[in-house]
Amino acid sequence: MAKKYEIVDQNLPFFAYGLFKPDELAYHQIENYVEKEFPFEVCGYLFDKDGMAALQTIDSSIMNVGSKVKGFLITFKKEFANEAYKTINNFEPRIYTWKRKAIEETTFNCLCVSDEIMLMIHQLGKDEWSSSDDTMFNDGMRYLFNRIHEFDQSSQTDLLNMFELQMYYLFLYSILNRYSDFKLGPDTIGCIPDECFQDLFDFRKEKNIKLRSLGHCVMCTTKTQPVTLKDSSSLKDFGDFFRYIRNNAVHHGKGVFRDIDLLKDALIDLYFMLYFFFKEKLSIDYSKETPNHSGVINEAELIRLYKRF
Repeated sequence: MAKKYEIVDQNLPFFAYGLFKPDELAYHQIENYVEKEFPFEVCGYLFDKDGMAALQTIDSSIMNVGSKVKGFLITFKKEFANEAYKTINNFEPRIYTWKRKAIEETTFNCLCVSDEIMLMIHQLGKDEWSSSDDTMFNDGMRYLFNRIHEFDQSSQTDLLNMFELQMYYLFLYSILNRYSDFKLGPDTIGCIPDECFQDLFDFRKEKNIKLRSLGHCVMCTTKTQPVTLKDSSSLKDFGDFFRYIRNNAVHHGKGVFRDIDLLKDALIDLYFMLYFFFKEKLSIDYSKETPNHSGVINEAELIRLYKRF
Protein backbone atom coordinates (compact mmCIF):
# COMPACT_ATOMS: atom_id res chain seq x y z
CA MET A 1 0.00 0.00 0.00
CA ALA A 2 1.31 3.44 -0.91
CA LYS A 3 1.86 5.92 1.87
CA LYS A 4 0.04 9.21 1.78
CA TYR A 5 2.75 11.20 0.03
CA GLU A 6 3.57 8.48 -2.48
CA ILE A 7 1.33 9.35 -5.41
CA VAL A 8 0.89 6.25 -7.53
CA ASP A 9 0.99 8.08 -10.87
CA GLN A 10 0.65 11.84 -11.20
CA ASN A 11 -0.45 11.49 -14.81
CA LEU A 12 -3.66 9.80 -13.65
CA PRO A 13 -6.82 11.75 -12.84
CA PHE A 14 -7.90 12.35 -9.24
CA PHE A 15 -11.21 11.18 -7.78
CA ALA A 16 -12.54 13.97 -5.54
CA TYR A 17 -15.37 13.08 -3.16
CA GLY A 18 -14.85 15.70 -0.44
CA LEU A 19 -13.59 19.27 -0.21
CA PHE A 20 -11.88 19.22 -3.63
CA LYS A 21 -15.10 18.65 -5.57
CA PRO A 22 -15.84 21.54 -7.98
CA ASP A 23 -18.66 22.86 -5.80
CA GLU A 24 -16.73 22.63 -2.52
CA LEU A 25 -14.69 25.00 -0.37
CA ALA A 26 -11.16 23.81 -1.20
CA TYR A 27 -11.62 23.48 -4.97
CA HIS A 28 -10.23 26.98 -5.54
CA GLN A 29 -6.80 25.65 -4.50
CA ILE A 30 -6.56 23.37 -7.54
CA GLU A 31 -8.93 25.08 -9.97
CA ASN A 32 -6.19 26.65 -12.10
CA TYR A 33 -4.53 23.25 -12.56
CA VAL A 34 -7.65 21.49 -13.87
CA GLU A 35 -7.98 20.45 -17.49
CA LYS A 36 -11.36 18.75 -17.22
CA GLU A 37 -13.74 17.22 -14.70
CA PHE A 38 -16.95 15.22 -14.74
CA PRO A 39 -19.24 13.43 -12.25
CA PHE A 40 -17.98 9.96 -11.34
CA GLU A 41 -18.87 7.12 -8.97
CA VAL A 42 -16.74 4.50 -7.27
CA CYS A 43 -17.68 1.40 -5.34
CA GLY A 44 -17.24 1.95 -1.63
CA TYR A 45 -18.48 3.58 1.55
CA LEU A 46 -18.10 7.02 3.04
CA PHE A 47 -16.95 7.49 6.62
CA ASP A 48 -16.72 10.55 8.84
CA LYS A 49 -13.55 11.60 10.67
CA ASP A 50 -13.90 14.90 12.53
CA GLY A 51 -16.28 16.18 9.88
CA MET A 52 -14.07 15.18 6.96
CA ALA A 53 -15.15 12.60 4.39
CA ALA A 54 -13.10 9.39 4.24
CA LEU A 55 -13.52 6.75 1.52
CA GLN A 56 -13.20 3.01 1.83
CA THR A 57 -13.27 1.39 -1.60
CA ILE A 58 -14.57 -2.10 -2.28
CA ASP A 59 -14.19 -4.56 -5.12
CA SER A 60 -16.85 -3.84 -7.76
CA SER A 61 -17.51 -7.56 -8.06
CA ILE A 62 -19.04 -7.58 -4.56
CA MET A 63 -20.84 -4.26 -4.87
CA ASN A 64 -24.17 -4.08 -3.07
CA VAL A 65 -27.08 -1.69 -3.48
CA GLY A 66 -26.17 1.69 -2.05
CA SER A 67 -22.45 1.07 -2.03
CA LYS A 68 -21.50 3.69 -4.61
CA VAL A 69 -19.82 6.95 -3.64
CA LYS A 70 -20.45 10.04 -5.76
CA GLY A 71 -17.79 12.56 -6.64
CA PHE A 72 -15.87 14.01 -9.57
CA LEU A 73 -13.02 12.67 -11.68
CA ILE A 74 -10.57 15.52 -12.17
CA THR A 75 -7.86 15.48 -14.84
CA PHE A 76 -5.04 17.96 -14.32
CA LYS A 77 -3.09 19.80 -17.00
CA LYS A 78 0.06 17.79 -17.57
CA GLU A 79 2.40 20.66 -16.74
CA PHE A 80 0.59 21.31 -13.43
CA ALA A 81 -0.13 17.76 -12.26
CA ASN A 82 2.77 17.73 -9.81
CA GLU A 83 1.72 21.05 -8.27
CA ALA A 84 -1.90 19.93 -8.07
CA TYR A 85 -1.10 16.73 -6.19
CA LYS A 86 1.33 18.61 -3.96
CA THR A 87 -1.47 21.03 -3.07
CA ILE A 88 -3.82 18.16 -2.22
CA ASN A 89 -1.16 16.48 -0.07
CA ASN A 90 -0.39 19.66 1.82
CA PHE A 91 -4.08 20.25 2.50
CA GLU A 92 -5.43 16.87 3.53
CA PRO A 93 -4.93 15.63 7.12
CA ARG A 94 -2.92 12.49 7.75
CA ILE A 95 -5.86 10.11 7.88
CA TYR A 96 -5.60 9.01 4.26
CA THR A 97 -3.47 6.83 2.04
CA TRP A 98 -3.20 7.02 -1.74
CA LYS A 99 -4.63 4.19 -3.81
CA ARG A 100 -4.64 3.52 -7.51
CA LYS A 101 -8.04 2.23 -8.61
CA ALA A 102 -9.53 1.11 -11.92
CA ILE A 103 -13.15 0.94 -13.02
CA GLU A 104 -13.56 -0.62 -16.45
CA GLU A 105 -11.34 1.49 -18.75
CA THR A 106 -10.71 4.29 -16.25
CA THR A 107 -7.71 4.27 -13.89
CA PHE A 108 -7.35 7.00 -11.28
CA ASN A 109 -5.86 8.03 -7.93
CA CYS A 110 -7.93 8.50 -4.81
CA LEU A 111 -7.35 9.17 -1.12
CA CYS A 112 -8.74 6.37 1.02
CA VAL A 113 -9.07 6.08 4.77
CA SER A 114 -5.94 4.54 6.30
CA ASP A 115 -6.31 1.18 8.05
CA GLU A 116 -5.00 2.44 11.40
CA ILE A 117 -7.90 4.83 11.98
CA MET A 118 -10.77 2.59 10.84
CA LEU A 119 -11.71 1.90 14.47
CA MET A 120 -11.98 5.63 15.20
CA ILE A 121 -14.50 6.59 12.53
CA HIS A 122 -18.13 5.88 11.73
CA GLN A 123 -19.95 5.28 8.47
CA LEU A 124 -21.93 8.21 7.08
CA GLY A 125 -24.72 6.08 5.68
CA LYS A 126 -25.01 8.07 2.44
CA ASP A 127 -23.37 8.12 -0.97
CA GLU A 128 -22.30 11.77 -1.11
CA TRP A 129 -20.60 14.25 1.24
CA SER A 130 -21.13 18.00 1.34
CA SER A 131 -19.72 20.69 3.61
CA SER A 132 -23.20 22.23 3.70
CA ASP A 133 -24.28 19.22 5.79
CA ASP A 134 -21.57 19.86 8.39
CA THR A 135 -22.81 19.60 11.97
CA MET A 136 -21.09 22.80 13.13
CA PHE A 137 -22.48 24.86 10.24
CA ASN A 138 -25.96 23.44 10.81
CA ASP A 139 -26.60 22.21 14.36
CA GLY A 140 -23.93 24.43 15.90
CA MET A 141 -25.44 27.61 14.46
CA ARG A 142 -28.94 26.53 15.56
CA TYR A 143 -27.72 25.73 19.05
CA LEU A 144 -26.11 29.15 19.36
CA PHE A 145 -29.24 30.92 18.15
CA ASN A 146 -31.27 29.26 20.89
CA ARG A 147 -28.66 30.07 23.55
CA ILE A 148 -28.31 33.71 22.49
CA HIS A 149 -32.08 34.06 22.39
CA GLU A 150 -32.37 32.63 25.90
CA PHE A 151 -29.56 34.88 27.09
CA ASP A 152 -31.42 37.90 25.73
CA GLN A 153 -34.44 36.93 27.85
CA SER A 154 -32.47 36.36 31.06
CA SER A 155 -31.60 38.70 33.92
CA GLN A 156 -28.29 37.37 35.22
CA THR A 157 -25.57 39.25 37.07
CA ASP A 158 -22.85 40.99 35.10
CA LEU A 159 -20.23 38.43 36.06
CA LEU A 160 -22.31 35.48 34.92
CA ASN A 161 -23.10 37.40 31.73
CA MET A 162 -19.41 37.71 31.02
CA PHE A 163 -18.69 34.02 31.52
CA GLU A 164 -21.62 32.96 29.36
CA LEU A 165 -20.84 35.38 26.55
CA GLN A 166 -17.24 34.20 26.46
CA MET A 167 -18.36 30.60 25.99
CA TYR A 168 -20.76 31.54 23.19
CA TYR A 169 -18.18 33.66 21.42
CA LEU A 170 -15.51 30.95 21.55
CA PHE A 171 -17.94 28.37 20.19
CA LEU A 172 -18.97 30.70 17.36
CA TYR A 173 -15.33 31.45 16.60
CA SER A 174 -14.66 27.71 16.40
CA ILE A 175 -17.37 27.48 13.71
CA LEU A 176 -15.58 30.15 11.70
CA ASN A 177 -12.32 28.31 12.34
CA ARG A 178 -13.89 25.16 10.91
CA TYR A 179 -14.89 27.03 7.77
CA SER A 180 -11.30 28.24 7.51
CA ASP A 181 -10.01 24.66 7.88
CA PHE A 182 -12.36 23.43 5.17
CA LYS A 183 -11.31 26.16 2.76
CA LEU A 184 -7.61 26.53 3.50
CA GLY A 185 -6.60 23.33 5.27
CA PRO A 186 -6.26 22.06 8.87
CA ASP A 187 -2.95 23.89 9.39
CA THR A 188 -4.95 27.06 10.04
CA ILE A 189 -6.28 25.68 13.36
CA GLY A 190 -6.12 28.31 16.10
CA CYS A 191 -5.30 31.20 13.76
CA ILE A 192 -7.89 32.24 11.20
CA PRO A 193 -5.98 33.96 8.37
CA ASP A 194 -7.04 37.12 6.57
CA GLU A 195 -7.84 35.00 3.51
CA CYS A 196 -10.74 33.47 5.43
CA PHE A 197 -11.89 36.76 6.97
CA GLN A 198 -11.85 38.13 3.40
CA ASP A 199 -15.04 36.20 2.67
CA LEU A 200 -16.93 37.81 5.57
CA PHE A 201 -15.30 41.19 4.91
CA ASP A 202 -16.53 41.18 1.29
CA PHE A 203 -19.93 39.69 2.19
CA ARG A 204 -20.56 42.37 4.78
CA LYS A 205 -19.83 45.10 2.21
CA GLU A 206 -21.88 43.37 -0.48
CA LYS A 207 -24.92 43.13 1.81
CA ASN A 208 -24.28 46.51 3.46
CA ILE A 209 -24.48 45.02 6.95
CA LYS A 210 -24.20 47.76 9.57
CA LEU A 211 -22.21 46.24 12.42
CA ARG A 212 -23.08 47.03 16.02
CA SER A 213 -19.39 46.89 16.92
CA LEU A 214 -18.48 49.97 14.89
CA GLY A 215 -16.61 52.36 17.15
CA HIS A 216 -15.59 49.69 19.64
CA CYS A 217 -11.92 49.51 20.50
CA VAL A 218 -10.22 46.28 21.58
CA MET A 219 -6.71 45.73 22.90
CA CYS A 220 -4.83 42.45 22.82
CA THR A 221 -2.03 42.20 25.39
CA THR A 222 0.23 40.44 22.89
CA LYS A 223 -0.03 43.41 20.48
CA THR A 224 1.17 46.99 20.85
CA GLN A 225 -1.69 48.78 19.12
CA PRO A 226 -5.43 48.56 19.85
CA VAL A 227 -7.92 48.11 17.00
CA THR A 228 -11.02 50.23 16.54
CA LEU A 229 -13.59 48.76 14.17
CA LYS A 230 -14.73 51.31 11.61
CA ASP A 231 -16.93 51.19 8.56
CA SER A 232 -13.77 51.91 6.56
CA SER A 233 -11.56 49.40 8.41
CA SER A 234 -9.06 47.43 6.35
CA LEU A 235 -9.31 43.67 6.04
CA LYS A 236 -6.49 43.28 8.58
CA ASP A 237 -8.19 45.49 11.18
CA PHE A 238 -11.52 43.76 10.55
CA GLY A 239 -9.98 40.34 11.18
CA ASP A 240 -7.84 41.54 14.09
CA PHE A 241 -10.87 42.99 15.86
CA PHE A 242 -12.60 39.60 16.09
CA ARG A 243 -9.29 37.77 16.69
CA TYR A 244 -8.37 40.01 19.63
CA ILE A 245 -11.69 39.39 21.34
CA ARG A 246 -11.18 35.65 20.92
CA ASN A 247 -7.60 35.88 22.19
CA ASN A 248 -8.62 37.84 25.26
CA ALA A 249 -11.33 35.33 26.12
CA VAL A 250 -9.03 32.32 25.64
CA HIS A 251 -5.78 33.53 27.13
CA HIS A 252 -6.77 36.11 29.69
CA GLY A 253 -10.33 35.34 30.78
CA LYS A 254 -11.45 38.95 30.78
CA GLY A 255 -13.75 39.78 33.67
CA VAL A 256 -14.04 43.54 33.34
CA PHE A 257 -17.68 44.61 33.31
CA ARG A 258 -17.12 47.36 30.74
CA ASP A 259 -16.15 44.63 28.25
CA ILE A 260 -19.61 43.06 28.31
CA ASP A 261 -21.08 45.40 25.69
CA LEU A 262 -18.01 44.87 23.50
CA LEU A 263 -18.39 41.11 23.76
CA LYS A 264 -22.15 41.18 23.15
CA ASP A 265 -21.85 43.31 20.04
CA ALA A 266 -18.97 41.27 18.62
CA LEU A 267 -20.88 38.03 19.26
CA ILE A 268 -24.08 39.12 17.56
CA ASP A 269 -22.17 40.77 14.68
CA LEU A 270 -20.14 37.66 13.93
CA TYR A 271 -23.19 35.40 14.28
CA PHE A 272 -25.34 37.62 12.05
CA MET A 273 -22.72 37.68 9.27
CA LEU A 274 -22.05 33.93 9.45
CA TYR A 275 -25.75 33.05 9.43
CA PHE A 276 -26.48 34.89 6.18
CA PHE A 277 -23.12 33.91 4.67
CA PHE A 278 -23.73 30.18 5.26
CA LYS A 279 -27.31 30.50 4.13
CA GLU A 280 -26.31 32.02 0.79
CA LYS A 281 -22.88 30.57 0.04
CA LEU A 282 -23.41 27.04 1.41
CA SER A 283 -27.16 26.93 0.63
CA ILE A 284 -28.08 25.98 4.19
CA ASP A 285 -31.80 26.20 4.95
CA TYR A 286 -32.03 27.08 8.62
CA SER A 287 -35.83 27.11 8.52
CA LYS A 288 -35.87 23.31 8.22
CA GLU A 289 -35.12 20.81 10.97
CA THR A 290 -31.93 18.73 10.90
CA PRO A 291 -31.62 14.97 11.48
CA ASN A 292 -30.25 15.82 14.95
CA HIS A 293 -33.41 17.79 15.79
CA SER A 294 -31.46 20.86 16.85
CA GLY A 295 -34.30 23.20 16.00
CA VAL A 296 -34.90 25.84 13.37
CA ILE A 297 -33.87 29.48 13.19
CA ASN A 298 -36.62 32.05 12.93
CA GLU A 299 -34.99 34.61 10.68
CA ALA A 300 -37.39 37.39 11.58
CA GLU A 301 -36.64 36.82 15.26
CA LEU A 302 -32.92 36.79 14.52
CA ILE A 303 -33.19 40.21 12.88
CA ARG A 304 -35.16 41.55 15.84
CA LEU A 305 -32.58 40.03 18.21
CA TYR A 306 -29.77 41.63 16.25
CA LYS A 307 -31.34 45.05 16.64
CA ARG A 308 -32.00 44.83 20.39
CA PHE A 309 -29.30 42.48 21.76
